[in-house]
Amino acid sequence: FGMALSPNGQRLYLGMSTTNQVAVINTTTATPTILGVIGVGTTPTEMALSADGNRLYVNNFGSGTLSVISTSSNAVTRTITVGANPFGVVVSPDGNRVYVANFGSSSVSVLDPTATTPLLTTITVGTNPFGLALSPDGTLLYTANSNDTLTVIDTTTNTITRTLTTDPQ
Repeated sequence: FGMALSPNGQRLYLGMSTTNQVAVINTTTATPTILGVIGVGTTPTEMALSADGNRLYVNNFGSGTLSVISTSSNAVTRTITVGANPFGVVVSPDGNRVYVANFGSSSVSVLDPTATTPLLTTITVGTNPFGLALSPDGTLLYTANSNDTLTVIDTTTNTITRTLTTDPQ
């Protein structure tokens, strides 16, 4: 389902939902090669890299978790419980926050990935959120919901500032 390219373009991380793994692919050769695979939770979907490329965050749709992978060791360093059926994921520009769209919980999990208790809060949004985007400065989070709405969240207060209906009818 998901993939992420390292900031230097040398590694591609590809989710393999049927085997519950992430493939690490070397993109520097004429023929890309698989360097290895990393076991994660059930049904990995979307993923995102920290800006420095040191951490890969992988949503596990089937297990309601987020795997945190060290890209230097290609190993899972942490598994964080989030809402049901996590799908979309984004990382703040400074790497201090990770946002997860929980499709099955109609919510967004706000995480501090380095904290002892990483779940900071959960924000209820529209029905079955699946896509996330952050403003370049990280102050606004946009959540695409399957009920034809877009939720806008102020990330400094973790509050909804606006909900737009996107259905043209």
